[in-house]
Amino acid sequence: EQGAEVLLAEMVRTGLCGMSSRGLHQFRTALPDDDIDTYVEYTVKDCEYMIDQEYCETAIKETWDRFQDLLSFGINFRRDEKGEIEWEFMDTYFPELRQRAASWEPMGDHQHMVKLRKASQSRGVKILDRVFIADLITVDGTVRGAVGFDSRKGDFYIIKAKAVVLTTGGLIGPGHGMPNLTGDGYAMALRAGAELRG
Repeated sequence: EQGAEVLLAEMVRTGLCGMSSRGLHQFRTALPDDDIDTYVEYTVKDCEYMIDQEYCETAIKETWDRFQDLLSFGINFRRDEKGEIEWEFMDTYFPELRQRAASWEPMGDHQHMVKLRKASQSRGVKILDRVFIADLITVDGTVRGAVGFDSRKGDFYIIKAKAVVLTTGGLIGPGHGMPNLTGDGYAMALRAGAELRG
């Protein structure tokens, strides 16, 4: 929408693997009039202070805008008899804090991710499915792209870019049902010279 050419490379099929496919239950958000400072305080405590606190505040403040984006993409959330969003207030590790959330409707349905994929493509995003990004390309300490390969055909890709956004999910040990969360993104970022932050 801002005129940039965007390419999304996914090691399996976009939206149907990794963390994005598992997050279709509740969308936690903060309304502009909510007590943002309290949400930030308890998020920081929940992370045992091992978190970038400025980023945490920014992320929490932006949840409302991201929620509006989801609605504009046609994502359905549970509503009351008047058609208003039915907010839930979820328990946290801290009895004094309950977190606002909206439930996806229906919960856990992969069709939400199909809608997000279509919304992205309608805005000009090009998608490369089943392309495993193996490493980042750096020039004089600046990331300028990535290299990868098609996991089915073996075709090799060299992707040149002015900017790279690394959204590779996390790192989860064996036995958690998500074997594709192997920490590859962390490793690529470290090799490119990034400093890991919470």
